[in-house]
Amino acid sequence: MMRTITLLMFSLAVAYAQPALPEGPGKKLLEGTCGACHDVGTATGARHTRTGWESIVDSMAARGAQGSDKDFEAIADYLARYFGVVNVNKAPAKEIADVLEIPAAAAEAIVRQRTETGPFRDVEGLKKVPGVDGGVLQSRRDRIEFQ
Repeated sequence: MMRTITLLMFSLAVAYAQPALPEGPGKKLLEGTCGACHDVGTATGARHTRTGWESIVDSMAARGAQGSDKDFEAIADYLARYFGVVNVNKAPAKEIADVLEIPAAAAEAIVRQRTETGPFRDVEGLKKVPGVDGGVLQSRRDRIEFQ
């Protein structure tokens, strides 16, 4: 009896220890579609570019995940927005704004700066772009690539 209670308490602790997914379009589809086969935390444990997430979602669909093309697109959009990484030297302004959760004007300033002066090497260089909040970029540096 005691072993059963201990196991139940451990299971509940693990369930509550998993971080909640951010609210947003596609969350319910992700939970229902991806969660049907595996723990969603497994999928969201790593960051990928939009192209990377699209490839993963396509792979899951090819292996039997159930959903429409529209569903899979919404799931990839959700994953790219909340668990994405963006290459600030290649991505369009909209993708930079979405992944880094910064204003469109700031993302456009990043694209304009890289066009005028060349690729960024690090977050410190990116923080020097006029109109960009350096503190926000610093706090989201795990979402930024420079390749």
